[in-house]
This record gives sequence, structure tokens and C-alpha cells, in this order.
Amino acid sequence: MRELLGEPGPVMIATGCARQVLLFTNLDNATSNALHLRLGHVPVGDFAGYDFSPEPL
Repeated sequence: MRELLGEPGPVMIATGCARQVLLFTNLDNATSNALHLRLGHVPVGDFAGYDFSPEPL
């Protein structure tokens, strides 16, 4: 699991493929949140998504 979630971000930044890597998780999923913390990921903020598309006719 570390190979999938723990390594790509730092490698992408170190090789110049990315300046930042973001990972979005569901705060209600305690299992995935605990896993990400064990892998060294740290929370940096909350995000909200809004859709202002008109309702379908």
C-alpha cells in the first residue's frame, strides 16, 4: 500500500513532475484517514465543492 499512496507524491515533486500533490479523502472514513496518517500524509485544509449548473429542464 505504501507504494501506491506513500511514494508517488514525493517522487513526483523530486523529479519535477509536480510542484504539489493533493489527496482528497472523506473525513467520515476513519480507516482511510488513519492509513494516510500512518503513511505520513498530513491534513492541510478543508475543501467544499459547489455546482451552480442549472437544473435540467
